[in-house]
Amino acid sequence: MINVFKQEQLKKSDSDKIYRQGQKIRTLNLKNMGLENKVKRLSDEVERLQSLLRSRAVEINGSSDKDVVTAAVADLLCTDVPTLLLKRRHNSVVLNRQSWQHALRTLTDMSLQEIGMFTGGYDHTTIMSSIRAVDDRMDTNSRYRIKMESFYKKMTK
Repeated sequence: MINVFKQEQLKKSDSDKIYRQGQKIRTLNLKNMGLENKVKRLSDEVERLQSLLRSRAVEINGSSDKDVVTAAVADLLCTDVPTLLLKRRHNSVVLNRQSWQHALRTLTDMSLQEIGMFTGGYDHTTIMSSIRAVDDRMDTNSRYRIKMESFYKKMTK
């Protein structure tokens, strides 16, 4: 009789262990599912941004004037294209974005509305304000003017 009682206790404790292990596995699976969802959302966002960038490029003779100017401005300003596309109002980001918009207006035949859409969905009046701000900065800051003029000369060769 003692053996039967011990066997029943062992069976019960084994089933409790298995149940507890099952709970741990389920908990781990739920945690992993949460991470998988986050990874999936991030990869979806990356794909969306890449398609957005691809859709903004209009191909001209195998390469886009906009893309060449964008890459050159990013190189000139020691930044990258995603930073130029940020919606932040940080002074450094805004100044770089305005310089990019001014370069697009100067070096391409894009309209103000096209530049606004290409640079992040801005209105044409915002682009006009950016161009005016860069012109004013070039009037007051000689180092900036020399930098931009040499950039424009290099790009038009």
